[in-house]
Parts: sequence; structure tokens; C-alpha cells
Amino acid sequence: EALHVFIRRGYHKTTFAEIARRCSIGRTTIYQYFKNKDEIFMYAVEHINQVFEEEYRSIVDDSGLDVLEKIKKIFSKFLLRCSKKNNEISLLLELALILKRDNHELLEQVNKSLELQELFCSLLEEGVRLKQIKPLHNMESMAFTLETFMDSLMLYLPFTEPGEMAGHLQNLHLIIDGLRA
Repeated sequence: EALHVFIRRGYHKTTFAEIARRCSIGRTTIYQYFKNKDEIFMYAVEHINQVFEEEYRSIVDDSGLDVLEKIKKIFSKFLLRCSKKNNEISLLLELALILKRDNHELLEQVNKSLELQELFCSLLEEGVRLKQIKPLHNMESMAFTLETFMDSLMLYLPFTEPGEMAGHLQNLHLIIDGLRA
């Protein structure tokens, strides 16, 4: 709930009172759990990271999927979340833009929460090891490329018509299938 307030008011103008009102609790109650606004912000970002990690971990741990199917499923899940109005990913993206504008030191934490490059890199390494995908000259570069595709679609989503996402996902799947060994 605090992220909604941070986005609406901006990080610097957000107050404990506004966060408390959004959460339907008293301002003094928040002070029992958090010392300051930075702690609330970091808790919210860490919570969202934890939710994402659990979702992606369940995909990565699914032994019924090969590596490319896992990558596709991660893309699909991520973009489905992005296409929902006021979801956590959109909130984090908006907040990152606000923090970037304000040159705030917490920007790094928001950016970290949006990164999937490390996950893609480990999946690519596993795919090469299992001979499910072609050997790659530079795993980190390909992982960066996959994350950039995802970021680009995430930024494009607000401008798409309903039903266009399926076509975009099919195109992404074609690109990902190009890695198959």
C-alpha cells in the first residue's frame, strides 16, 4: 500500500500519516514497526522481490519443463503481471522513474528488484550444460538481451490494445526457440 502512496505523492512528499491512512491504521502504529520512510520503502521492495522470487523459483524448479520452456514461462508470467493495472511491477517501474528524477539513493534497490538477468544467465548456463540450447559466446550478454526484451515490452504495454500481448509473446517465443540446440 505504501508504494501506491509513494507513486501518487512522490517519495519525498510521502508522509507516515498518508501511508497509515492508506493502510487503515494509525500513524503511531506504523512507528512500532518502522523507524522511517526509508524502512517502509525497503520493506515494500523486499516483499515484492520475495513474491517474484517465489514465483520464478517454482518455474525454475519445475522438472517437467526444459530450460527454454522455463524462460518462456517466466516471460509470460512477468508480462501477464505487467498487463494488470496497478500491479507491483508497474508500481516499481513508476517509482523507479520518480526516484531517478529525484536522483534518490534508493533507486538502486528498485532497479535490483526489476532485474532478471542473473536468473536468465543461470538458466542459459544450465541449458548449454544439458545441451538443450546452443553454446553461447557470452551468457551474460544473452541474459542481458532477454531482460532487455522483457523491459521493452513492459514499457510498451500501456500503449498496446487488448489482445496484442499474445502476439508479442508468440514473437518472443520464436526468438527464444532460436536458442534451441
